[in-house]
Amino acid sequence: MSAPLLEIEDLCLAVPGQAGERPLLRGVDLVVGAGEVVSIVGESGSGKSLTARAVMGMLPDGAKTAGSIRLAGTSVLAASGNELRALRSQRVAMVFQDPRAHINPVRRIGDYLTEAVTAVGGVSGSAARARAIELLTATQIEDPAGIMSRFPHELSGGMLQRVMIAGALMGEPEMLLADEPTTALDVTTQAEVMAILARLRRDFELAILFITHDLELAAAFADRTAVMYAGRIVEEAPSAVLHEHPEHPYTVGLLRSRPSLGHGTGRLEAIRGRPIEAAEVSGGCAFAPRCGFAEPRCLTEDPRLLPHGAGTVACLRAGELGQVEERSHA
Repeated sequence: MSAPLLEIEDLCLAVPGQAGERPLLRGVDLVVGAGEVVSIVGESGSGKSLTARAVMGMLPDGAKTAGSIRLAGTSVLAASGNELRALRSQRVAMVFQDPRAHINPVRRIGDYLTEAVTAVGGVSGSAARARAIELLTATQIEDPAGIMSRFPHELSGGMLQRVMIAGALMGEPEMLLADEPTTALDVTTQAEVMAILARLRRDFELAILFITHDLELAAAFADRTAVMYAGRIVEEAPSAVLHEHPEHPYTVGLLRSRPSLGHGTGRLEAIRGRPIEAAEVSGGCAFAPRCGFAEPRCLTEDPRLLPHGAGTVACLRAGELGQVEERSHA
């Protein structure tokens, strides 16, 4: 792997609650190398988006944190307001799921794209406009110069997502945080946006932290995939390895519950029970109550994320699951 650009170590985050502090993240560990794409997958509420926002220093009100986030050598959690603004304008940018919620509806597209780099980056108006048109062209928007004078409501969701991607790249960041950027799009537009991200990653040598609930998309797009459950990474490995040889029972359950063209039209095998939040974890393995491979010790011992095979896994039975799977299919 290339030199680390992003290093998250034992990240814990809690917010005020009715009964005291309410944990949202429970010791997240993740590394992203320069130019690498890493995906985080998991059910809703697992902490995927919150982890990405923490990298930007976008924390909930009253949040208390422990552990560390280092981005391009800067400690995000210890950074001052000026240091965070410098990171966001020069080193890291974020693309959100719904562009209509993050692009000012009463400002023209050109204003949205150029305002930050002219006000904060000191770029001249003409240079900023030229850069914006260049990036709109890179996202394959037709008539990029004409788009600059239009308002958000005049564009489709797919076009607005391309505008947001162009806006994220205006400051020439080293890392892009993409928080489910294709969820609200139709399948055809989704494929177009993913192709754009792949090309921009190559052309601009971007590192990308890609948040998604789509395991197939993660396998196709990311170099490595991290699986998150109840506020913690429970497995991480090269995407192809994790997709074909999962080691954590939760990963196995996610893969079994997805539709597949090769497995007919039978009933999908859902994970029993319901996903829990970090605040609901009382001890032992958070996934144990839903796990078909759990032993009594799983209810009391908290597994740590440790090296295993080509990646890391947080499971007391790591290494046994593959043998059980082979016997069950024999």
